[in-house]
Formats: sequence, C-alpha cells, structure tokens
Amino acid sequence: MTERSRQPELDQPAETGQSPAVADLAAGGFAAETEILTTTGPRRVGRLTPEDRVYALNLATGVMQPKRVLNVEAVTPTDPPVEIRTRRGHLKLLQDHRIPYQTKSISRIRTHSAGELATRQEYKFVNDWQTRAHPRLEQVDMTELAKEYEVGVTPNCHGHTFRARLPDGCEPSRYGGEVGYYFDPDTFETYRSSIEDTAAEVTIHAGPNHWRRPITFDGDDFLEFLGWFITEGSITHSSNRDTSEIGIAQKTASHRERIAELFDRMEIDVCVSENGFSFSSKLFARVLHRLCGGSSHEKRLPEFVFTLPREQQELLLDTLFAGDGNDWGVYYTASDQLAADILRLFAYLEYKPRYTVRNGNWQLYLGTSRDGFSSTAHVSSTTDTSPCYRLAVADYSAVMAGIDGKFQWVGVSQVG
Repeated sequence: MTERSRQPELDQPAETGQSPAVADLAAGGFAAETEILTTTGPRRVGRLTPEDRVYALNLATGVMQPKRVLNVEAVTPTDPPVEIRTRRGHLKLLQDHRIPYQTKSISRIRTHSAGELATRQEYKFVNDWQTRAHPRLEQVDMTELAKEYEVGVTPNCHGHTFRARLPDGCEPSRYGGEVGYYFDPDTFETYRSSIEDTAAEVTIHAGPNHWRRPITFDGDDFLEFLGWFITEGSITHSSNRDTSEIGIAQKTASHRERIAELFDRMEIDVCVSENGFSFSSKLFARVLHRLCGGSSHEKRLPEFVFTLPREQQELLLDTLFAGDGNDWGVYYTASDQLAADILRLFAYLEYKPRYTVRNGNWQLYLGTSRDGFSSTAHVSSTTDTSPCYRLAVADYSAVMAGIDGKFQWVGVSQVG
C-alpha cells in the first residue's frame, strides 16, 4: 500500500458525530444508468435508499468499508455531462463531479472535477486499497451451523464408567450399540466439555438411521469444500428414503485428485464415479442449502465469507475459479445472487469488479490491470440531458461505480 497524504476535507466524518444536512448535496452527479457496488451487489444509483450500504473508500487511508447511504437526489444537468469510456471503465458524470486519480510519477491521490480533465493528459484510476483485518477461520463446528441434529459419542472407557463421569443432569437421549451414546443439541451444548473429555470419537448426524459425520473441520478445508459445492455441487432429496445426497460433479483429473484429497482430510467417505463424488447426509444438505443455496440458479456465498482474512478469501476464490472459471480470469454463473457475491468478493481482494450478462448468464472478469485513462482518447462531452443523481455517503468520499458492468473508484457529492 502506497503512502497517501491526508485529505480531511474529503474523508473525516463530521466533528459533531451527527450526519450533516444533506438535502442540499454539494456537487456532481452520476448518470442514471450508473451502478454502485453495494453489500447486496451492484445497484442503480437512483434506486439506492438510506437502508443500503455501499462499498466506500477512504482516500486518505486507502481503506474500503461498507458505509451507509445518507441521501440520493435527482438533478437536471445544466451543462453537457462528461463521459469517460475505456476498456475497463465507463462513467458519465456531471462536470463538477470529483474524480480521484493518481499519476505514474505521483502515487498520492488527488482529485479533479470531470470538467477539468483536459488540464492533464494521462490519469491513473485509484488502483490500491485494502480492507480491515479479520481473524482466521481456524475451525468449523457443525453444531454452530446445523439447527437440528444429534451427536453420537463413542466413550474412551467402559459404558458404566462413562456414564458415571458425566455431570448430574447430563443424560444421553439413547444408547446406540457400537457407537455408544447419543445426545440431543441442548444436552450436548450444556455439557460439551465433560462429554468430549471422556469420548474417543464424537460425530454428528440428522437423527437415528442417518450417516454420522465428523463434528468439526479445519477452516481451510471447509471453505474449499464450499467452493466446490457452490460451483459443481448439487443436492438430491430421496423420494423413498429419509436422506439427501450431496454431489460434486468433476471430470478433470487434477481437480478430481484435489477433491479426493480434500474428502480424505475431512474424513468423509464418498462414492466415486467417472462424473464426480457423492455422499449421503441430510444434515449436510440442510446446512449447505441454508449457506449456499440449492440449484445452480440459487447458489450464493455465505455472508461470513466477507469477514474472513484475505488468504482464506483467496482460497475460496481459487476454488470457485477451478470449478467454473477459466485460465483467462473469467468466471461463469447463472445465479444472479452468486454473481453479486463474487463481484463483492473481487472488491475485498482488490480486484475491480467487471461483468457482462448474456442470455441470463453472467461472465465475471478478474481484472488485475493498473488501469487509467487519457483525457484526449477516453474523455468526451455528451448531449445527454437526462436527470443525474447526487449521492451522499457516510464518512468516506469515494464509491465503486460504473456503467455497463465496469467499475472504478469515483467521488461522491457529499460526505456525512
């Protein structure tokens, strides 16, 4: 991250701690077709409300965070709007709209109004930012993800000794032969440490006559598993048995090897065919459906993904691309929600979101170029007199905005 001079007039919140009056927004405006990246995905600027949170950038510190929308106001242009159109950026702005930029020789972020861009030949868009640090997801506990379950416990001692060591009130719900004892969720959570201290194995399942699976998984392994399920996974509910089958389709040899090793680490026994992998678990089916959706059109990223550290987000993105991406950095999906979530993930990993939609299918582009624009080749005036929208955002002065699915960091009209 490069050094940046402080610009308190742009990025410091109001000293009173209260939002300033924003009925009269200061300057600038976005064309109506402009989308802003929000915590629910791209949204047209005119449809934003104070309930929305947009991804905003502090130009003084280079930190991106979700920030509240304070106000949106329609204005009619009095002068021709300015259009900036490049391969990776498309903006249409009122002439007094502030555009943050850098140059090849000076990394410090400065701003120009759109109408003054002709004063310099070459500009760099803002290409560096970061997010707040988050702790690693070290372990995933299925009892925290499942709502209904039963825990099976194989004692590390004789059954009578195991029962005698349990605290008063810690009663198994049933005895299970070779497995040992079973506990309902309330009992297990209340007395978990005592139960695990005398257990040789602890497993979890949906209930009697269901497959037992490990109760905890390594955080990285679970994220990789989610990545494969989101891209190549399916859930099939049996019509004649009380169970569900989780399948992960995969024919590529290198990916099959990677998935097989993953299931070995997770200690999940799977059926292997020429088309992929499968295993039965009603509990896993419930958890996966709630976290990630079911069919290909319903798939999504779990919300906790956006509170992970960078290295674990990169692991997930790498797995997603292994499933439904290509070597040129393009990801394909038919799910509107998954597309919105991956565009958000791009921003967390310092990739500018870019997409196209064709016949309901999304193509998401993982761009790494440090892009910019030329005032002579990429900037022009328009004759469009359609209403534009001024945007007020809490605390930070730039948002990820663009037309035609091409996003760049651009200033806002008011900071509250």
